[in-house]
Amino acid sequence: MKKLISIFCLILIAPPSIGEQGRLNFILIIMDDLRAQGLSIYGEKAMITPNIDELSAEGVVFDYAIANFPACGASRASIFTGLRPTRDRFTFAGTRIDEDTPSVKTLPEYLKDHGYHTASIGKVFHSVNDSDQAWSSPRVDFRIGQKHPKNYLMAENIEAQMNCEAKGTCVGKSKKSGAAPAFEVGLVEDDAYFDGRVAQTAISALEAFKKNPAKPFFLSVGFYKPHLPFNAPEKYWKMYNRDSIVMSAAPDKPKHAPRNPWHGSGELRKFSGIPQAANLWVQNVPRNLTRTLTHGYYAATTYVDAQLGRIIDKLKSLSLAENTMVILISDHGYNLADHTLWNKHTLFNVAIQSPLIVRGPSTAIGTRVMGPVEYIDIFPSLLEMAGIKNPRHLEGKSFTQNLSDPTLPTKKFVHARYKAGESISDQRFSYTAWLDEKYRITAHMLYDRRVDPLETVNLADDEDYSPLVTKLREELLSHVKQREERAQDFL
Repeated sequence: MKKLISIFCLILIAPPSIGEQGRLNFILIIMDDLRAQGLSIYGEKAMITPNIDELSAEGVVFDYAIANFPACGASRASIFTGLRPTRDRFTFAGTRIDEDTPSVKTLPEYLKDHGYHTASIGKVFHSVNDSDQAWSSPRVDFRIGQKHPKNYLMAENIEAQMNCEAKGTCVGKSKKSGAAPAFEVGLVEDDAYFDGRVAQTAISALEAFKKNPAKPFFLSVGFYKPHLPFNAPEKYWKMYNRDSIVMSAAPDKPKHAPRNPWHGSGELRKFSGIPQAANLWVQNVPRNLTRTLTHGYYAATTYVDAQLGRIIDKLKSLSLAENTMVILISDHGYNLADHTLWNKHTLFNVAIQSPLIVRGPSTAIGTRVMGPVEYIDIFPSLLEMAGIKNPRHLEGKSFTQNLSDPTLPTKKFVHARYKAGESISDQRFSYTAWLDEKYRITAHMLYDRRVDPLETVNLADDEDYSPLVTKLREELLSHVKQREERAQDFL
């Protein structure tokens, strides 16, 4: 308890007064590994998320928002710098902003320079000490100083994780992830896990901002779940009927798909009880365990949804909602045995399509934006809302006009990449190509999301779609070459 009090005190430090009352505040909420599929706001009621539903009913839902890279560190680096991932920048899960783009100011640092008090609670930047100058007060990240940062609470799981090396029971190469299961049914209250403490710390921060309104604030709240391991209090597991858990509707290899998008689901295989060998286009996690893992992901999602509700309730009770924009995102999507895959790390739509909800004093209520947007658009959008000029480096486009009029067009194409794969999507089609070092296409896929939303049939070599493939291929290659040339400015 003393440690929690000291953490709250860091947030409760009053920012100096500079007379900026009346400017918009921002709360950016990130749920780690939250997929769009399965959320009722995207048409499938697999997961119980009443607070996400309520937030969407009060604001604007973007029907097709994508993350620009399907791995945590690279995606977050792209979001917070407003720069696209390239062949040499933001390339893997452990990406650090201060290493890849040391000369570029992040969104919170830019807002800080323009009079905002910026605060980070939970997992916001991927690395715990990356670009600390972005924040007005010391960041609060419950991973720091933890002997078992996977946040197991049950004694048997802690023992399994911490002592596997001595016992010779570690899984794979890891000495920190091994031997413990990929889920936990916690016989605890909400605040025992990290995310309950994230919510409570965010509530304390809002109370501090209410008492000291001299500066507008940018509060970034990063929940650790539903990322693996799928740990959640028992009451959230019990909210689901195990036998009725919605399993993947597209568990098989897409017809005519090349080898390239497949991966070994290695992140899941770091946990005990999971088959260690990966077989090409085979989902070899037993069906009963697949159901348990899916159940755990859903329970963890419902758990963080409840924490979101606590923060929004406090925002309203403090009368801050009338001047605060709330933006809810993930860092990318997630595979739950879709296309035989687990985790992210692929350019299938389930791994790059991500939630985006915006609610605030100037947004339309209960509306939807149909056109595509991408996560690099968040940086310029928030600056426009704040009345701040864009820095030169930004590569996204503001979607602020769509918040008051969702019928206005967005951008024509959105882009994502992963390793040698490059993806381009419009409102209907998604085209992915794998390029060699000379930008020659070695394999490709095309999916019509309107008639095949689960991406089960690759149309790239279908003669009927040849003109479309040619058009999208040319657009994609032009985009990649221009992106790589521009990236030289930030090396």
